[in-house]
Amino acid sequence: MANKYVRKSGNDANDGSTPALAKLTIADAIADASDGDVVVIGAGVWREQNLVTGAKTLTFHGDITGALTGDAGEVIWSGLNATDNTYTEVSYAICSDTADYDLLVRNILFQNWKFLNGGFCILKTTNGDLTVDNCKAYNLYGIEISSTSRSFGFLNYSHAGANNDLVLTNIYLENIYGFASSSTSTLTLTIYGILVSKVDTTGDTTIENIKIKNIKGGAYDSVHAAISIICALKITVGKTTEIRNIEVDDSNSYGTANSQIYGFYLAGARFNIYNCKAHNLISSTWRSDPNLCRVYGVYASTASYMYNCSCFNLLSVYRGTLVAGSNYGVTEADGVAKANYILQTIEDISRYSPLLGLGNASYPATDIKGNPRPAYGNTNGNIGALESVHENVQKETVIFDSGATSLKIHPCNFFKKTFQIPVVASTERTVKIKIRIDGTFVLRPRVSLSGQGMTLSQATKDATTGSFEELTVSGIPATTGIALLTIECHATNTDAFAYIDTITLS
Repeated sequence: MANKYVRKSGNDANDGSTPALAKLTIADAIADASDGDVVVIGAGVWREQNLVTGAKTLTFHGDITGALTGDAGEVIWSGLNATDNTYTEVSYAICSDTADYDLLVRNILFQNWKFLNGGFCILKTTNGDLTVDNCKAYNLYGIEISSTSRSFGFLNYSHAGANNDLVLTNIYLENIYGFASSSTSTLTLTIYGILVSKVDTTGDTTIENIKIKNIKGGAYDSVHAAISIICALKITVGKTTEIRNIEVDDSNSYGTANSQIYGFYLAGARFNIYNCKAHNLISSTWRSDPNLCRVYGVYASTASYMYNCSCFNLLSVYRGTLVAGSNYGVTEADGVAKANYILQTIEDISRYSPLLGLGNASYPATDIKGNPRPAYGNTNGNIGALESVHENVQKETVIFDSGATSLKIHPCNFFKKTFQIPVVASTERTVKIKIRIDGTFVLRPRVSLSGQGMTLSQATKDATTGSFEELTVSGIPATTGIALLTIECHATNTDAFAYIDTITLS
């Protein structure tokens, strides 16, 4: 076993035997590698697709510390073209296609992949061990344009061989999307985070420390009658298996014929499930029987056991109406023992929050996420902690009014957040906030200031898109304490965004 080095300073004319003689491409390192070799990849963005290991056991090791190559930093395996920032339509990043050879992938970020008519970042459908550790994936996009049912996702490990071990640990997946543009009503589009079909009763399986967030997909529009199925984690094994510390959050499925979403789909043998969560899953449809619209936090086909697990905010929606009896925290064929099982919980709210009517005279040093809280006082810029952390928001590094970032909101369905604003009795408090919208909104962003005896003050963003507008709300409080600044908006389009920046207090 030897190392084959790949660096941005390399050259494919080199043999890859040392960091000084590194290869320039992963593909050339694979071609020159021998069975059992380790492909050591230095920091950088590697725009290579559809690579095949062949009849070799190979390890792909991202050298994020620089200990082996001297190049510290993230190792990003990208689906973008080598010459520009457009997507290459691919079937996989890396495929182990020959039986009885192992594949190991460590310390790699897979980013910006487009799969046409089916595909996965990591694909292994032959006998052999698979290990994926300390890997991430962002922005995986699949589209089905034929009349054939397809599936997309991050990882597919499916085979019927024996004595094969599987290790999936420390994996983070976010933003996996899939759409069907075929009008064929029998087409089934399935979007996976992780798909495992390993039916042998001999090999070991280790699955732990995985977070899967924001998997979405379905029919492209109301004309295309696809069946949509989301499976964040589907595991079929032939041997009793433990899964630990798995979280599935904020995902939805929408189909014109049939729509289903599973946080965990567990089949084959018995599972012992520890510290797992399935939260905020939504299934919706508009052209079919509402009874075909289903949400499952955990689906187990065999008697299994759950410990310290939770499922909540599971919703089935048919033409805007909740479907009664279609939301399953846990369902199974033979029964799941729900030890310490929690069906519902409450959203995180600071115990000092005025939303609870408590603590208006007490100000903690940190917000509910443990970040330092700005000092209170009647001066510009002293805004309190973010009260609700449930919604999906992110910093935006391209569109901003001032400074380096703005707050980007993707309000498909409904967005609402509340900030704490310190006020002093009989002293007017004015809040100015700059807001931009792109796309069509049912309710354009609205800002409200209330509490502490103030008359409700509201301002709504005008219909202009593509530029910031400054909104102003103000009031004179009757008492000293914490008032509430609420920002809310509603959009049904997947391409509708809002941006918030430059909040000033006076």
